[in-house]
Amino acid sequence: MVLDQNIHVLMASAALQGHLNPMLKFAKCLISKGIHVTLATTDLARHRMLKHTTTADPTNPSIQFEFFSDGLDLDFNRDANSDIFIDALRTKASKNLSNLIAKLSQTTKFSCLILHQFVPWFISIAKENNLPCAVLWIQPCALYSIYYRFFNKLNEFAILQNKNQPLQLPGLPLLNFEDLPTFIHPNAYLCFQKLLSEFFSFLDDEQVDNIANALLMSGKAFLWVFKRPSPKQSTEGCTVRLPDGFLEAAGERGLVVNWCSQEEMGVRMRKGDKGVASSKEVERCIWEMTDGPTAKVMAKRAVELMEAAKRAVEDGGSSHRNLDVFIADIGCKKVTT
Repeated sequence: MVLDQNIHVLMASAALQGHLNPMLKFAKCLISKGIHVTLATTDLARHRMLKHTTTADPTNPSIQFEFFSDGLDLDFNRDANSDIFIDALRTKASKNLSNLIAKLSQTTKFSCLILHQFVPWFISIAKENNLPCAVLWIQPCALYSIYYRFFNKLNEFAILQNKNQPLQLPGLPLLNFEDLPTFIHPNAYLCFQKLLSEFFSFLDDEQVDNIANALLMSGKAFLWVFKRPSPKQSTEGCTVRLPDGFLEAAGERGLVVNWCSQEEMGVRMRKGDKGVASSKEVERCIWEMTDGPTAKVMAKRAVELMEAAKRAVEDGGSSHRNLDVFIADIGCKKVTT
């Protein structure tokens, strides 16, 4: 199998940090193998990059950036109007991306288009431009397994009708209803809208106060990722703030930041009747992770998974080999005109 030595891939994503970051990391992996990478995203990303010049080139100068419009003004509040934003991505952004690909293809021969699962409309764009298409899955593989078995009807999901009936799927622990992704719940479209709304929203005052009180009562060192509302969002009614005196009370054992890598974070909490986790519940989660009966087991398991992940990406590891197979595959594909 002869490998094309001038492979050039096009990656496409909306300007959402949680979507762009894994795309950029994968781009780094491809570049390390000698692959040329162009990343196309919306004008909003360019606006943010120019606004914060110190992070304008967040990854590697070898990545070529191209931008297209999502059909919305830069100052349009996408957070508060997620339904309009998603519809714009599906219609206007898709059309503009297709036009961009057609323009770039006049001087560049792309081997494939790489996207992620949150922009499925871009798949049709690849077909329109006669490009092979690959999807970079940017969620845990457990979710992929659930989606695959649900949408391909490989297992019965009786749990959706009877929430008290646990679900057993190959390779996964016994799942309860609250463990399932919202996308497969009944009235999935409504849930999708709700999920997007929650994704773009801030915590309310009560929830922030509960988390703050629990962190102080726990006596543990902590890192809190607290996204403060922008000036524009503040003028539109989003005024959530940290409780007065919280930072002083936390002292050196507490660090509050606007953002951090999600790869190293995560704990599940149970919401109360009002959909808000109480201070006691947050405190319970902290205790469970640090001093609870399974804390040492979880820490040991986390180290095991970390070491397994390191081995996978080393030379000869499973991820390393799979990347080589992927590159060989796209290098041998012929794009007809």
